[in-house]
Amino acid sequence: MSSITIHLPELGEGIKEGQVIAVFVQPGDKVEKEQALIEIETDKASIEVPSPQAGTVVELLLEKGQTIAIGAPLLRLGPKAEQQAAQPEAPRATAPQAEIAQAEAPQDDAEGCAAVASAPPVSASEYRDELPVFAAPSVRSFARDLGIDVREVQGTGPAGRISVEDVKRHLRERLQETGMPAIRRAETSVSSAEPGSGSEQELSKIRKLTAKAMAQSWTTIPHVTLNRGADVTDIERLRLQYASVAEKAGGKLSLTALLVKVLASALRAFPAFNAVLDLPRERLVLKDQVNVGVAVDTPRGLLVPVVKNADTLSMVEIAVRLSTLAQHARDGKSTPDELAGATFSLTNLGGLGVAHFTPIVNPPQIGILGVGRAQLEPRWLEGRFEARSILPLSLSFDHRAADGADAARFLHRICEALESPFVLALGG
Repeated sequence: MSSITIHLPELGEGIKEGQVIAVFVQPGDKVEKEQALIEIETDKASIEVPSPQAGTVVELLLEKGQTIAIGAPLLRLGPKAEQQAAQPEAPRATAPQAEIAQAEAPQDDAEGCAAVASAPPVSASEYRDELPVFAAPSVRSFARDLGIDVREVQGTGPAGRISVEDVKRHLRERLQETGMPAIRRAETSVSSAEPGSGSEQELSKIRKLTAKAMAQSWTTIPHVTLNRGADVTDIERLRLQYASVAEKAGGKLSLTALLVKVLASALRAFPAFNAVLDLPRERLVLKDQVNVGVAVDTPRGLLVPVVKNADTLSMVEIAVRLSTLAQHARDGKSTPDELAGATFSLTNLGGLGVAHFTPIVNPPQIGILGVGRAQLEPRWLEGRFEARSILPLSLSFDHRAADGADAARFLHRICEALESPFVLALGG
């Protein structure tokens, strides 16, 4: 029986690539079925990849720290009885693999285009800039940083190969179509900065992907942020009164848990905010499920686990689910499913003393609700001033999908439910 090549399987919806952070086997090791071979870090989760069958490791086809796409070869596996010493050492990479490696290595535009031209066709199961288009990695990275889908760029090079100038031209044309002035990109780097003392720290996988996603969001989405304070004096009293109920069920009845319930109710009442914008088809796609993503600060960076079908859950159920999701995120044990499928996001910086701020929309979602720290403020009630707990709320939304008046009504619904909990009970 000859050896077989084990490839990186599908890891979850929307996951196209990841970085190898641990390799658990070496050539000559015997492995059992379902035994972990490697650990890979995607944009949000760390996942162990198991062996699909038992056997003996003949050759590793990757290294720790390498970024690999779905379908990439991991290792060659032979039968358990295979004697490695009796076999000649296999070459590190076949000719096609060497060509692919050369095409993926950092290089200038001319060399990159030549390498891609000589490489075999690439599978269409990779991330946007890894699809079978003739563009060097540096060109794909340049387009991605500008929020441009390289598949939409018309290449002017041989065989339609795409250059940096093609990407710039595409950006200018797109800006002219929208009536916006062209923006000159500052092509500077750390190497051109003033020399001085200091140290360098490599960005983590999550930070790299977060930086690119936020840059794309900020440069392509016209953000508008509405600020408003909600009187949470009464609902905070109820939260403290019934906190023990959630604790007995294994959760924490935090203000964030209450906000998830309130937000889910508002999203069901305003479905245009529980949607994604499909600009190529000029459609607003209303989602059937209300899935609220909640930002969690973790040692690995910001993660956003998702409370699925939040509008159908009770506050206690949300409290339990949110406690579990947050703990998984902090422990680095989140599954891809726990981090996927959000239709709207919630971020709470109140614990860090922040009041109003401008949260950034996470595309393709329509909006995100930022929550600050509640403060005691005087309010005129029934002929006298009272000290009330006012919660700062910041609603950022995509102005292409919604107008200010729509967003104001949506935010009013959220404040109304927080200030009058009975309204939330009536609305479900």
